[in-house]
Amino acid sequence: MRHSRLAASLARPLVVAAIGLLALSASARAQEIDCNEPGEREVRSVRFEGNQALSDDELSRIVVTTPSTFTHRYFGWFLNAGVKRCMPSENGLALDVQRLEQFYKNNGFYRAKVDTVVAQAGAPNRVNVTFRVEEGAAVLVDSLTITGLDSVANRDEIVRDLRLKPGVRFGTIYLAADIDTITSRDPIVKNGAGHYEHYPMRKLTARG
Repeated sequence: MRHSRLAASLARPLVVAAIGLLALSASARAQEIDCNEPGEREVRSVRFEGNQALSDDELSRIVVTTPSTFTHRYFGWFLNAGVKRCMPSENGLALDVQRLEQFYKNNGFYRAKVDTVVAQAGAPNRVNVTFRVEEGAAVLVDSLTITGLDSVANRDEIVRDLRLKPGVRFGTIYLAADIDTITSRDPIVKNGAGHYEHYPMRKLTARG
C-alpha cells in the first residue's frame, strides 16, 4: 500500500501566505423546510457508509441534506406535526459531495471519494439518502520544522504539545490550530510588542 507522507515547516518571513484552507460554505445547513411543492421528495434518513476516521456526527454537520424530524416522520399524519425536509432542489446532492470531499482533504485524506445512493422509502415521494465514502490513505507528517524561535528563551514551552508531529495524520485544520497556538504562547506577541507572519510550507511525496 502506498502511503502519502508530508514534510511541513512553519517559518517567519516578511510576507503572509494563505494556508490554503477552503472554507466550508456557510450554506452548509439544513435546507429550506418549506418543501410542499409537487414532485419534491422528502428525505426520511441520511446515512454514511465507509467512513472510519471521521464519525457520522462530524459528517452530518457538513452536509445540507437533512432528514425530516422524528416528530414529522412518525406523527406527521397528525396536523402535519414536526418539520418536513426534502432533497436539495439545486444541483441535487453534488454540493454535499463536494463539501464532504473537501472536509476529508482538510483532515488529511487527499484521495477521499464520495458517492451517493438515493433509494425509495415506501411512498414514491420519500427517499433514504446514503453517502458512500472511500477515505483512501491518510497523509502523514514525515517531518516538522519550526523556525524563527531560536532567540526566544521559552521556545520549548511555546512548541509544547502541538497537534502536528512526525507520524500523525496531517490536516490543514490542525496546521492552522498549531500556528494559532504558537502565536498565542509567545509572550512578545501576547503582550503586543511584536507580531508573527507565518508562511506554512508543505511538500507532499508518496512512498511505497
